[in-house]
Amino acid sequence: MFAPIVYENNQYSQYNSLELNLTKSGFIRSKKNKFKLVNKKPSGDFCVEAVNATAMLLNKNILKKIGGWDESIYTYLEDIDLCIKLRRMSLSILKINNAVVHHVGFGSHKIENSNKSELSRNWHFCWSSLYFRQKYYSKKEFRKYFVKMIFKYFIKTLINIFLMRLAKFKKNFIRLKACLNYLTIKKSNFRV
Repeated sequence: MFAPIVYENNQYSQYNSLELNLTKSGFIRSKKNKFKLVNKKPSGDFCVEAVNATAMLLNKNILKKIGGWDESIYTYLEDIDLCIKLRRMSLSILKINNAVVHHVGFGSHKIENSNKSELSRNWHFCWSSLYFRQKYYSKKEFRKYFVKMIFKYFIKTLINIFLMRLAKFKKNFIRLKACLNYLTIKKSNFRV
């Protein structure tokens, strides 16, 4: 896979790549993964373990060989899922220094749709995080993460409704709904 260098707000993006820390069997180690915080653009091409989907180039035959995109993921973490499939087959992900994209976060929707987009983004990120955890972490790690998420969003929903903070209530309630959806329906089905 080839990917460009990513800039946001005319600065080299700290989210340009991600360390996966995979075990030999291709699962993510339980240690907390952190984005590489690199403030300076590299001087040449370099290999990484994963990239975000701002832009990437991959041969169609290789995409088929690794099983393609995971159709269960509607949005969020589908790029990291694809990178894990590549890494499990010992294929490289190369950042091309002379290829540059300027990422505009949340630039895909109109301002009048920002509230709906924010709810959709929160629901899908929460759901995809659960799906991703179940797929690439141990059962114990997944269960621990799931209980933490559902408890956290339940408490935050109650606190924010009690304090009458409507925007925060909506955000945490939609995340709680994503957790409950994952528990019962197990399908990414939220659409605005």
